[in-house]
Amino acid sequence: MQIDCDHVPATSGAATLCQAITLIGAVGCLACLLMMFVHRSKPIFKMSQFNFLVMSVLGALCMCLSNLTQYGANTEISCMSRIFAYNISFTLMFAPLFAKTYRIYKLLHNAALKRVKVSHTHASGACSHICVCTLLTHVYARR
Repeated sequence: MQIDCDHVPATSGAATLCQAITLIGAVGCLACLLMMFVHRSKPIFKMSQFNFLVMSVLGALCMCLSNLTQYGANTEISCMSRIFAYNISFTLMFAPLFAKTYRIYKLLHNAALKRVKVSHTHASGACSHICVCTLLTHVYARR
C-alpha cells in the first residue's frame, strides 16, 4: 500500500508560520495545565474529574506539537511518525471524553435503579484500552 506523504520544507515561510502557530497552541495548553493545577482545589475542578481533564489537555498539547513532524524531507519514518503523532494525540485528547460518556451511560441505563458506581480506575482502564487499540492499529497497519 502506497501512502502519499506531504511535507513543508523546513526553511520555508510556511514552516515558520506553522511553528509560530504551534508554539502559541502549546503555550495555551501549558497555561491551561498551570491554571488547572493552581485551582485544583476549587469545586469546578473537583467535579470535572481532574485526572481526565489533565489527560485531555496533555492530548491537546501533544496534538499541537504533532505539527512539528510535518517539516523536512519525506522519508518512510517521517511519514509514519506524522500519522502516528496525530492519531495518538487525538486519542489521548478524546479517550477521557469517551470514558466520561461511558460513566454516564452506566448511570442512566440502570433499569433496576440500583446504586451504580464507576470508579476512576475503571474509567481510566477504558481510556487505556482505547489508547492500546490505537497503538495496535498503528503497529498492524505498518505490516
